[in-house]
Amino acid sequence: MIIVFTGKQWDYNSNIGIIKANDINADGFEDAIYADSKELHAIDVQNQIIISNYTFDSQITDFTPFRVQDKPSVIVAFDNKLSFLTSNNSVFSEQSFINQSCNRLELINYDTNTDLELMCLQKNSNKQQLIIYKLNDLTFTEVARNDIDNIVLDIAIDPTTDQQQNIFLTVQTGTDSAWYDDNNSYQIKKSTADGNIIWSSPALVGKPSSHGLKTRYIAGKGLELMISTTNMMYWIK
Repeated sequence: MIIVFTGKQWDYNSNIGIIKANDINADGFEDAIYADSKELHAIDVQNQIIISNYTFDSQITDFTPFRVQDKPSVIVAFDNKLSFLTSNNSVFSEQSFINQSCNRLELINYDTNTDLELMCLQKNSNKQQLIIYKLNDLTFTEVARNDIDNIVLDIAIDPTTDQQQNIFLTVQTGTDSAWYDDNNSYQIKKSTADGNIIWSSPALVGKPSSHGLKTRYIAGKGLELMISTTNMMYWIK
């Protein structure tokens, strides 16, 4: 699939950051959902039409698209808030919000039922936390909040199970803030959704990128991880 964004050349007002693919209009084809500074756009790539747009008060930190109640939906982190959007007739509308800052968002099956929960990675100067929310009735209900000892750079869900899923983390040891040739060390860690470490990898070469940790499970072949760093690209089977 090739996604082409059209617009004026040298458009300095455009600040496209996170781009994700998800079939949120349930037509059998992946749609493109992307953040452009304060704006969220969902595009039906197959038919080249706009599904929905929405503008927030401040820059989008992360988002996760999915379907709920048979409607295209997106949960968006911006500033110190989480917003729950659903789309109807190509217009996103906010169903609920809570005051919570999140650097990363992922959908996870935290428990033993079939419903997905939302995982929020919160990072600030004092501590980092993994927070789990149930998404009943288009609202957020907190069910778990756990501190993390590591400096977490990115998270991804372990797809080898459908229930009580674990997560993968890229983490940093050290506080060197140099842009080049820093003295920190970096690893991949597997953890429970409550932050309990299961195993840790040897040191990675380079600093892991934000949104650079990807997982997938292929029947008959097993789990695969892809990690991008400032120096390397890893494909682990």
